[in-house]
Amino acid sequence: MAPAPPPDLVVAESVDALVDDVAAQIRRVAAAAVAAHGRFRVALAGGSTPRALYPRLIQGVDWTRADVFFGDERAVPPDDPQSNYRMARETLLAPAQVPAENVFRWQTEAADLDAAAYVATLQRLADQVRAADAPADGATLAHDLPATWTVRAGTERLTVSTAPIVDALTTTTPESSWAAIRTAAVARIDALREEASPLARAGVPPPSHLRGALADVLAAPEFRGRQRYAGLMAFVDRVRRWLRSWLPEARQGAAAAVPILRYATWVIAAIAFVLLVWLTWRVLRGASRDTAAARPRPARGADPVDARTWAVRARAAFAAGDAREAVRCAYHAVLHRLDEEGAWTIAEARTPREYMRLLPPADRRQPAVSFVARLFEGAWYGGAEPGIDDARQAVHHLRDLGCDAQADPAI
Repeated sequence: MAPAPPPDLVVAESVDALVDDVAAQIRRVAAAAVAAHGRFRVALAGGSTPRALYPRLIQGVDWTRADVFFGDERAVPPDDPQSNYRMARETLLAPAQVPAENVFRWQTEAADLDAAAYVATLQRLADQVRAADAPADGATLAHDLPATWTVRAGTERLTVSTAPIVDALTTTTPESSWAAIRTAAVARIDALREEASPLARAGVPPPSHLRGALADVLAAPEFRGRQRYAGLMAFVDRVRRWLRSWLPEARQGAAAAVPILRYATWVIAAIAFVLLVWLTWRVLRGASRDTAAARPRPARGADPVDARTWAVRARAAFAAGDAREAVRCAYHAVLHRLDEEGAWTIAEARTPREYMRLLPPADRRQPAVSFVARLFEGAWYGGAEPGIDDARQAVHHLRDLGCDAQADPAI
């Protein structure tokens, strides 16, 4: 199997520039598909970035030759404010006058199934497929299936597409027999049923060893603040749902009390806001203490690996022809050298770009630091393979930055 090509990483200066570039690529790919095949297919998504993108696609695309699908959808009606389809319809499909027969959306308004009914439906469908004697019977079963099933599992609502089953029942080749097609379709249905079976056993606790392992993980100091934050958000969500359920009933039962209710709502909101600020302060302060206690920073000079040691390692790796290791060691030499000079304090969670932002643009060290940091970022995060010439320049910059000098313990 041939290795996958390296990703084409494009860094845009702003969200608008990113959206313009993506829109231009979609127009180009769509035009090429129409020229080659007469049609093109596109899967739309939800979110703030697609919302900004879709108005730019109204012009320049032949939507009469498009088949529009949706990569994901929320289990809400199509006119719900959270519906991805509604957002796409308002920002692209309606303004561009995309024909309705060209749009294939998730049928999220279909009746819900509980988990047990969903498993029973899959079992019944598998039995029907096993009993089918000819491809025509399979095609009839596929035609009768809804586009999606909406399954309730506890408080969650899951949307499950029937497309894999339909494809298994209707895709035929001259070499395939109906027995083979039927076997493949049953196997696919059984796989879905096996995945869904745990959902039908609501209330069955996980094994004790898993509960113990999870408890050990959540007991670690770095999770204490986050647990309090999650509890705070759950409390705020319960208050919000209680207000939404109580206020409409109160308004219906006492229309004359609307001004009083409005005043009471503002009072409750103010109290909730003050409580939220106080609890947030407590959570953040506790998280800071927990993190500091969990990972105390060693005193300056306690780290035996200083800039000079890293520089020696970088030159040794370069001499051995290992460009990737040379770049890594050069990057750490730069970090330790500027830490020794007081330009920043080394932090494990800080990225190369965050380090570069700590250095003023006018600083004389900026070009050398920027070169080494970007080279390290491309090699260790972007999948790029540095060349030996890149490693040579990185090692050369170590001398310019003074990484060969002995660290001053008094700094």
